[in-house]
Amino acid sequence: MIKTFAVNLPAHWASYLINNDPSSFALYDDGDAELERIDQWCEKNSGYCVDVSEDVFFMPFGSLDCPGELPGDYATYTFQVIK
Repeated sequence: MIKTFAVNLPAHWASYLINNDPSSFALYDDGDAELERIDQWCEKNSGYCVDVSEDVFFMPFGSLDCPGELPGDYATYTFQVIK
């Protein structure tokens, strides 16, 4: 059975979650630390990212789906879990 779930995560994570492309994080001083946070989130929330919304929205307090992330632009990601 395939189940899906949607979460709000930072919009700039899209290239890494959808395409497994970490190259954009080399532009940030803390890029390696952010990649580690994304990997930790993925380990806790198993599934495959299959879609990201085109709509980006500002979350002033970060996301409950991703505690500890700073306020900023977020998008809705859809993940699939095969059970």
